[in-house]
Amino acid sequence: MSSNIGWKVHGCFTEAPNFAQSKAFKFPPIFDNRTILACEDDGLGLDHFDPTHPSFVFLSHVLWARAAYPVLVDGLEINTLNRNYKNATNFTDYMTSVSKQYHPQQLLLNTTVVADSDALMWMLYSNYNQSYTYTGSCHTNLTDGIMSPFPVNTTVKNIFPPYDTITLTTANITGYGCLTSLSMSAGFWFGAYVEVSKWVRPPPRVVGFSPGHDQRLMYNATDAASSGGMQSVPVTLTFSAEMDCQSVTAAVSFSGYPTAPGGLDPNVAVSCGATSLTPALYHGTTTGVWQWSASLLLAEGTAEITVGTGANSTDGDLLAAPITVMLRLGSARNPLVFGGTDMYDQQLVQQSGGNLVLAHAAAGAEMFRVSFNFMRNFTTWQNYTGNPSTLDASQFDAGAKQVAVQINSDNNAVAESSAARFGSLGIYGDFNLFGLDKFVRNMFAHTGNGIWQLPLMLSTDASIYFMTNDVAMYGDFDNDSVLDRQDPSSLAGITYYIPQPATGYASWLVGVNDRTRIVFLQPFTPTYTLWALYAAYAVGPVLFAIVAFFAYKVNYGIRHVRGEGKALLQFPDAVQTLMSPAVKPYTGGSGRMPAEYREGKRLKMLMGTLEYKIPEWGVKVQIGGLGVIANIFAEHYTNEADLIWVIPRVGDVEFPEGQGHADLPIPVTIFGKVLIVDVLRYVRGPVTFYILDADVFRKNIKANPYPSRMDDVESITFYSAWNQCIAAIAMRSNPDVMHIQDYHGAVAPLYLLPATIPCAMSLHNAEFQGQWPCRDAKERETLAAALNLPVEVLKAYLIMGSTVNFVHAGAVYISRHQRSYGVIGVSDVYAGRAYKRYAALWTLWKGVQGLNNPNPGDVGAAPVEIERVDEAKRAKDKKFAQEWAGLTVDPEADLLVFVGRWSYQKGVDMIADLTPKIFKEFPRAQMICIGPTIDMYGRFAAIKLEKLMQEYPGRLFSKPEFTQIPPEIFSATDFVLIPSRDEPFGLVSVEFGRKGALGIGSLLGGLGKMPGWWYPVESSETPHLYRQFLMSVRQALRSTQTERTQMREVSRKQRFAVEEWVQQTKVLHMGVIQAAYDGKKNAEKVAEFKSIAEREEAYAESVRSGSFGVTTPGGSGSDADAPPPLPRISSFASLAPSTSGPPTPGPTPQLLPPEPSLQLRHRVPSNSTLSPGLSRSGNRSSVALWSMGELSPGLVVGRISVAGGSVGGGMSSRQTGSTPASTNSDAAVSEASDNDDDGESVSVLEITSRRLREELQPADLFDPTATYGFLKTEAYFNDQDGALEKEFKEMMNRLGGGAGKKMSPEASIGVLSIDAVLVKGRRKYYHKTWREEYDSAKNLIARAVQYRFGNWPVYVFILAFGQLIAANSYQIVLLTGNSTYSDLFFYIVGGIFVGGTVVWCLLFRWLRSYQLLSLPFIVYGVAFLLATQSWRGLWFENSAIWLYTFASSSGPLYLFLNFGEDVGTFTYVWA
Repeated sequence: MSSNIGWKVHGCFTEAPNFAQSKAFKFPPIFDNRTILACEDDGLGLDHFDPTHPSFVFLSHVLWARAAYPVLVDGLEINTLNRNYKNATNFTDYMTSVSKQYHPQQLLLNTTVVADSDALMWMLYSNYNQSYTYTGSCHTNLTDGIMSPFPVNTTVKNIFPPYDTITLTTANITGYGCLTSLSMSAGFWFGAYVEVSKWVRPPPRVVGFSPGHDQRLMYNATDAASSGGMQSVPVTLTFSAEMDCQSVTAAVSFSGYPTAPGGLDPNVAVSCGATSLTPALYHGTTTGVWQWSASLLLAEGTAEITVGTGANSTDGDLLAAPITVMLRLGSARNPLVFGGTDMYDQQLVQQSGGNLVLAHAAAGAEMFRVSFNFMRNFTTWQNYTGNPSTLDASQFDAGAKQVAVQINSDNNAVAESSAARFGSLGIYGDFNLFGLDKFVRNMFAHTGNGIWQLPLMLSTDASIYFMTNDVAMYGDFDNDSVLDRQDPSSLAGITYYIPQPATGYASWLVGVNDRTRIVFLQPFTPTYTLWALYAAYAVGPVLFAIVAFFAYKVNYGIRHVRGEGKALLQFPDAVQTLMSPAVKPYTGGSGRMPAEYREGKRLKMLMGTLEYKIPEWGVKVQIGGLGVIANIFAEHYTNEADLIWVIPRVGDVEFPEGQGHADLPIPVTIFGKVLIVDVLRYVRGPVTFYILDADVFRKNIKANPYPSRMDDVESITFYSAWNQCIAAIAMRSNPDVMHIQDYHGAVAPLYLLPATIPCAMSLHNAEFQGQWPCRDAKERETLAAALNLPVEVLKAYLIMGSTVNFVHAGAVYISRHQRSYGVIGVSDVYAGRAYKRYAALWTLWKGVQGLNNPNPGDVGAAPVEIERVDEAKRAKDKKFAQEWAGLTVDPEADLLVFVGRWSYQKGVDMIADLTPKIFKEFPRAQMICIGPTIDMYGRFAAIKLEKLMQEYPGRLFSKPEFTQIPPEIFSATDFVLIPSRDEPFGLVSVEFGRKGALGIGSLLGGLGKMPGWWYPVESSETPHLYRQFLMSVRQALRSTQTERTQMREVSRKQRFAVEEWVQQTKVLHMGVIQAAYDGKKNAEKVAEFKSIAEREEAYAESVRSGSFGVTTPGGSGSDADAPPPLPRISSFASLAPSTSGPPTPGPTPQLLPPEPSLQLRHRVPSNSTLSPGLSRSGNRSSVALWSMGELSPGLVVGRISVAGGSVGGGMSSRQTGSTPASTNSDAAVSEASDNDDDGESVSVLEITSRRLREELQPADLFDPTATYGFLKTEAYFNDQDGALEKEFKEMMNRLGGGAGKKMSPEASIGVLSIDAVLVKGRRKYYHKTWREEYDSAKNLIARAVQYRFGNWPVYVFILAFGQLIAANSYQIVLLTGNSTYSDLFFYIVGGIFVGGTVVWCLLFRWLRSYQLLSLPFIVYGVAFLLATQSWRGLWFENSAIWLYTFASSSGPLYLFLNFGEDVGTFTYVWA
């Protein structure tokens, strides 16, 4: 016998939403609705073969009656006597009278029934489902009364319980017995009557069993312990007749598994006796009248109780048939007792000794097997012993976290599970293209307790099927909302029907109970939710557009900066400082740093800048903020540190004769050629200037001390010489820290490797990064030779992508050797913007800090009280300014001033273009523009402003040159114009703002901190900048005087204090020193650059030995009168890495008095004058030296005591208490003297300089006119012939300004826009250049790809096509015709794409761009060829897709190499 929950699972009909309409129309609620809620009846899950159940007993009785009354089987003559209706108007409810007997022909043909030939059966039955009494008249007609087939006065008895008798006392019109009334005690009443004489007493039957067949009983181990594990269970058998007690007891037998029952409990006596008659549950069923009760001893498991036929009644009748009933006894975890066929057991799997084991609790089982993948597969059957079973954890499927155990016994076959029954559950149908539409959610979520839910929105009815993770498919075969598992081939007939959502709802919440497999639908999303979404979609975009418009006006429109909080109106006396945020101190450990730094040692800082100022000499090379900051270092930072300042001598600046002292020349190497750079050392207190003199530096002028372009041999020569010289000075001066200003000197520390030096780097304008193209090995070698660096150093520090990048070199150096600490931007906003914008800085994992530049005039101690603005003094200053500039004296005029470099970056062209419009709209506006022209934009702005000066006399003053501005100009200015396209800090806004001028300009970098009108730069397009700038000017000039006065008051109180900047810089320098010592171990990573150290030592040894540092093919390194060897030189010994292991901190170099034994033998007469050492050789250009030893040019050499040796050095007043070492050494000359071969008294310095030059052959000297194999450079458009300038002037005369007519504002920003004119000129120039190259090209392919359609060359279209075709690596499936692939296939495609990306990146480093961009098209071609052959087999199709995927991974190359420019270089460079 087996339990089966199918009856229970399929017993509910109320959870199907469409049941009332289609499945059981007007289904009657029989027996308290148990028929429609049968799935909640646990009894339906029990064994249904109960021999004591009324239905079983009734069927047994029918079978006995068929044997006892043969006429029921063989009687073939059936006559309907009559039909009695309930009433005259109801013809659907009635009772029928039928007779059954032998047919006369049967009597003739079948002799076996002759003995019962007169047998007659009278059957009555009703179709009315309630008790009722039928009545009628037996005398009117044959259809009115209840007719019988028996004669009148015959007594008949019912063969079915309750075995009632009827006497037919009334006769009908034919003389047969008839009933005038008959009461039916129950609905659907029936009866079968025979003559009393022929009625047979039925045999006794077992009609009841308590506690019930297949009942689950809880096993109590405590109570069973006293009976040897047996538990006493009372049982009762109910019989249909009075029985003999002893015969029943003898007929009862027991069996069970795993342990046979112990029999009757001897402690409980058997009891027998009559029982009260209980009404029958169903009409016609047998009721019990007698009971047998006893107690059985049962073990945990299953037990069977059999009653044999030996039992007899008191009348001697034997039991009709043997019966067997069943009991289950067990714990709550026993699936054989309480599990039905499926249960959860959270204690089934347990951990034991590091293994997973099954803790069985299925007493009564014989065998079991296990599934690790949601019952898709099972292990082999194993014998059940009850002991824990070890599990093999490796058998679990990915994602499966449960086991399912099936248990089998003779009496049971059940399953016990430790978690959910499904690993996953999904639905499939037309609504989601049977799973192909991945954007439609179709996977259920398991909410616990076996419930799975999925919100589902449908627009029409849908037929779906369910699928679990084990690929089992389910539908609803019998349309009862219970899932049926079927073969996939049957899916068409078992799909589950889901109607449209109920009225008022837009979706269903589909639920599945995985225990009962019942599907339920619950209305989920109200319809008003969809209407709300529709309204949001319709109105939302409009509302968002309106909000965005006003948000833009508020947050991105012209920003009217008045001040902080209420300070504007309250005129606060407290001065506000804008130097925050402060530089964050270095947070790493400082245990490696010598203690003297922590104790406040005065630092020595080295700085090299191309802008400088020596006031006492009247020398000033300064064109921007970098020069201002450099001068602040010299004037104010020297309160904290000594400054070593390296500067170059430019061509148009005269240095005074007889000032400073000549220093040892620096031989530098470029392209393997040597150039001698003369050095002049000048000491001013704590500042020591090292002035470099070479042709390469003198080519520049003070108006533009920087090389004009960054892709030619002159620029790489300049910066190579410059960085090598800085490194040489670092070797001589041994500073504590090197401060790099912008990219210009960022490579200098690399010449000191493997030694390291603490470095800080300030970003004044990170837009310029010092970049040269470096695409292949040849270019790397060329640039390495130009910079005089090993290729390994170039790769490790300088190369970024396809360029050599100086800013990247500085960032990598600081990141590698200083734990990314030491880079700052000149404003807090610019620091963050630069770090996000420029990839060269991304190696700094700590980011870029911000330190606002100070105001050079704000040198007082904070806080400083600022007097209120004196408007009377401003009026006086304005009159002076107007007179100075030749403007009309007008105290009510609005004076606008621009001071700065005239360049594209500063936006001076926009000022010139908008001047006519400003003057037209504001007749009392006046303008002053002062500054040097830097580029073509500044040059053309000067031409235009000169023309406008003639058109607006007394309103405009333009002076495009360096001009010393009177201080009255600052205080007289109403508005300072700063329309910069890029501005790291904007020092001019602070300088003018502190004097009361209000700013009008772009909100970039450090701008916007002072009160004024600042516009955001959302686009670099000039028309956009026109509109933004003009809007700011309009708002400013339309402001009231009261508002301006309030803003000036706040502006004068804003502080960018120098003193605070100095303190923050000191924090930065101490931080980089700590970081350098902490990161010193990283220097070991570059220890393989042996050539650096070797060149350093070789040069030092050459100076000591007299060969003076240069070994050339034709040179000699000996001299008979060479000075004696100098002490061994070891620069930066305290930071140099050990070759045997990580370095250990050594003591700081300590200077000792000079030793007499080290005095030189060459004497210079005391009355002689030292040459400045700046003698010029005919044809030289600056070349670089790896590094030099620290040589004191004053010829008095001391010793520096360091760990492991000594180094040459000079005296330092900061440590010895005397005057600075540089001053002493400049003035000190050795007392010893001697004559050289020419009888001339000379210094060691002069001998060294002379020997250096004499030993170099002409072939060894650097030739500045040679390219040395450097990249070909293209001519840069600068209107050298003046043709565009002439055309521009003619246009201005033609369109405005002629014959007393002024230039129109529309023309000024239209055809006469400086940007538009220059773009047109450049386009014309490059088109002409391209045409010349195109006509001279001999390669047909080159000519074809460079042919232009309009302004677009053919190769641009090819690159764009390459980018488009690589947009989707899966496009080729359109050609192969297949649209369904496995997950593994997609993983393969993704892996190929990732691997292809790596391959193309490597090829990007190795190949020229034209080669790199051509290869993918070859791969595409092969892929398409294979795609056309996909019919040949799967490998052709897959290979086509894989090749196409590999080629498409090159897509980014076409993006950033498109349009022919890479880091600002021309097509021929990157191609």
